[in-house]
Formats: sequence, structure tokens, C-alpha cells
Amino acid sequence: FSCFRAPSENPVFTEVGRLLPGNGRPPEPDTAPGPFAFADRAYAEALLYRSGWTGIEFEPFDFSMIVGAGTDPVADAAAYFTRIGPAARALAEMAADERARCEQRISELALRNCFEGIVGLRAGAWIVSARKP
Repeated sequence: FSCFRAPSENPVFTEVGRLLPGNGRPPEPDTAPGPFAFADRAYAEALLYRSGWTGIEFEPFDFSMIVGAGTDPVADAAAYFTRIGPAARALAEMAADERARCEQRISELALRNCFEGIVGLRAGAWIVSARKP
């Protein structure tokens, strides 16, 4: 399976968080349900061992996570960020004028990361393999 590594290795999440009031930084990885639940390699490995898996291996994998594409990739990315992740929660609680300013900053981030019709930001994952005897 694959899972995200720490937030610090995933600008796809943290760059949008930095645009939010109070910097909207995601919490350090923990075991709560969410995109970083298995970011801590030691925790994930222990969980797999306790569940009877063996030969557990973690391989880091860095990639550009596509968050916008299509006829208007910037708008697509902005819509993605306003529906998922730290911005979605924060925007829902903002006053209309503050929300509009934040959405503009999100669109500008998407534009800065748009290349050849695709908006992508750096992400880091673990590719985890294991065997069940």
C-alpha cells in the first residue's frame, strides 16, 4: 500500500495551509484517521507486525500530486483545495470577505504551480510492502 509521509514532506498540503489565517499548519503526524495516519514509519511497522505481517519494507516515493487539470486547471485546483484538506475546513468558518481573499491566494498558488495545463505540487509517500505468512 502507499501512504503519505510527514506533512513537512508534503507541500501539496502545507502550501495551502500557509495561506490560511494563523498559517493553518496541519498538526504533526499522529495516528488519528487522516492522510498522515501512517506517516510515522515506526508506528505503521509496529501495527503491521502486531497484525501478523512480516518482511515489512518502506520505500520513500516522491511525486508531483496533480490537483488541477482539464480546460481550466487553475480553477480545478482551487476547487480541489477548497473541498479537501486544511483550507476546506477553514474556509467554511470564514466571513465572506476573508474567504474571498483566501480563495484568491489559493488561485494564485495554483497558477504558480501550473505547468503544461496541469497543477501539481510536491508530495511524499511511503510504498509499503509486507507478506502475510
